Amino acid sequence: MNPAARGRKGERGSFSEDDYIAFLDQAHQRLQAPIVLIWDDLNTHVSRACTP
Repeated sequence: MNPAARGRKGERGSFSEDDYIAFLDQAHQRLQAPIVLIWDDLNTHVSRACTP
């Protein structure tokens, strides 16, 4: 593993729910096309905001 890829101390290690929503919305707007998202269905990803 690349030690430089671990991030800084105290920084979040992944996207937050709001980050995912903003990222997908921005990609949809820029592409002007539907996005097909394949989710791994882990119970850690359960969110009302990200569920149709």
